[in-house]
Amino acid sequence: MKDNLPAMGPYHTMKPDIIASLSRAGLSENTSSRLADSLTTRFLLQPSVAVVPPGASKIGGYPHWPAGLPYPQEKDFIYEFVAQVNLADLADGDDDILPHAGMLYFFIDDDFNVGNINAHVVLHTDVPALEVTPPPKGKPSRCESFDGRKESTQMKLNIAKGYTFEQKALDDAYNELDAAGRLATAGFDPEQFNTRDQIWGYPVSWVNIDRQWSAYLAKKGMFGLYWFTSDRQLAYLQSEQIDLKQWLYGKLAAKIEEQKGILEKNNKTIYIYPYWEQELRDLEYAQLHLDDFIDDLAFHKEACKKWRLLLSMSSYNEANICFGDGRMEFYIHTDDLQQLNFSNIYCNIV
Repeated sequence: MKDNLPAMGPYHTMKPDIIASLSRAGLSENTSSRLADSLTTRFLLQPSVAVVPPGASKIGGYPHWPAGLPYPQEKDFIYEFVAQVNLADLADGDDDILPHAGMLYFFIDDDFNVGNINAHVVLHTDVPALEVTPPPKGKPSRCESFDGRKESTQMKLNIAKGYTFEQKALDDAYNELDAAGRLATAGFDPEQFNTRDQIWGYPVSWVNIDRQWSAYLAKKGMFGLYWFTSDRQLAYLQSEQIDLKQWLYGKLAAKIEEQKGILEKNNKTIYIYPYWEQELRDLEYAQLHLDDFIDDLAFHKEACKKWRLLLSMSSYNEANICFGDGRMEFYIHTDDLQQLNFSNIYCNIV
């Protein structure tokens, strides 16, 4: 799957022009204000089949890894390489959080689950020598879609600075202009700013679950609530005056029994069995701690906003990277980002 990526030209890179086009669009004051407040930098990624120089930004293949350092792995498995980004390609960002030199590497351990994927992101700022480093032999991978991986299954990443807006505000802008019959004449095209393959920016808005919220739940051990506590679902329950705790207890109890049934009916040697076991543990933990968590729900909903999109990447057959018909996203907590701590990453497929 590939995005129809627009040309990386002035429309994306000239912030004053974007602000001017927004002011001329004739949007409602509320939508225009939300867009302006959310305007932020992103770096658009455009993979191409081309020669990849040592240390260049790329996806797929094997990482250009610091010489002498072991390939990322655990006791029983290896991590699969997804992408590497040369930080010099991000040096003209509006914030100065990341160093301007070094490499940022993205690995995963799971291409089956849609949420709470075990990910491994590594920052190296001192990289005097890099070498193509395949994964060690003798340890399995737990990512089935990476079976055809080899050094040549790689794509060079062309990276260009751009700007974007929060996706829900963009959706509202699109609907306003469409209803007024002004999409073609407003001089502001919301779709040009939709989430694509990118670093920074905002996630897509067409899924029911807020990934900032799912990241927060995962790191709090409450991922069992993932499917039941989207803003849309909570708003519906409130509008119908349904008791939230009672409803959640019922949902969790039913899901736990369903999950136990799945485990009983399947062989423990099946590839995804450990993930089913983890899902059951998540559900049981959420059920056990539900009361205290829901009592502070407003606090948790606000706290989740500190999770930030780091990388969004779709599938590319040429790089032997496949996330079904979706895209993989990596998130980082803003407190961790300030400390350049990439050990607490959240990852999902949407």
